[in-house]
Amino acid sequence: MKKDDEYLELFNNKGKYHFEQLFVVNNKKFIKNCGSYLFDGQNYIYDSSMIEKQKLLFELSKKNSKILEIGTYMGHSILIMLLANPKAEITSIDNNHLYAKPSLEYLQKNFPEAKITFIHNDSLKALKNLNEKFDLFHVDGTHRHEIIAKEFQYILNLKKDDHVKILFDDIVAMPHLKKNILHNLPVTKSFLPNSKQNLYVEINCNTKLFEQNLKKFKFQNFKDLVKYRMIKLLVRKAIRNGIVRNRTTVRLWDLSFEKFSICRKLKNLLLEAIY
Repeated sequence: MKKDDEYLELFNNKGKYHFEQLFVVNNKKFIKNCGSYLFDGQNYIYDSSMIEKQKLLFELSKKNSKILEIGTYMGHSILIMLLANPKAEITSIDNNHLYAKPSLEYLQKNFPEAKITFIHNDSLKALKNLNEKFDLFHVDGTHRHEIIAKEFQYILNLKKDDHVKILFDDIVAMPHLKKNILHNLPVTKSFLPNSKQNLYVEINCNTKLFEQNLKKFKFQNFKDLVKYRMIKLLVRKAIRNGIVRNRTTVRLWDLSFEKFSICRKLKNLLLEAIY
């Protein structure tokens, strides 16, 4: 059997069944327009177009036994992890337990050798209070640049050894953070799947220059966050003054920037124009 076929064989033999059952335990409901590694958020049907990112998560989970995930939702990424490593120890953080709780209870029952811990909390509060160390980090939470940047800095303190290994999902939401990490930190390995939807990096935190590099990273990150806030204020002001004056509509517009991929791309184009 070819290496590339291992994931597909496991998913077709076991994964698809669990994928369907996760829908059942959630009363055949999901958040419209909110997809996952396995479906597009429009219809609860397996999405094979994301096969490259599925395989990447699968291969990483085979090699790492203690994993921290930010963003649980319906447990689809954890299902991929468990197909790769049925004995994995996984901690998952999400501020919404409505889908996460029944999904993780189902997965724990069906993968009894695994240890799944759910933390129902805001990611930044949870990360700040964690004392454990992890082999691999999977960042798939709010998809907001400002939050991901803060999550990343907390993650640096939770690594098990000198190398921190992180898989970022939805890099459309973090173009400047991606550039900052690759340019200013000692990245020993990076991989961007053909789908270009997520990014894997390994960073050596034990070099003599790491602290100096980290200072450069933090300074650049500070500048990026200031610019993000500026564009957000400018857009909101333009909306209030020129398009709408209703607060509810403004709030819906703000949310659309974080929720929908096309809006996040538009926001990033605006940010690029400022740079």
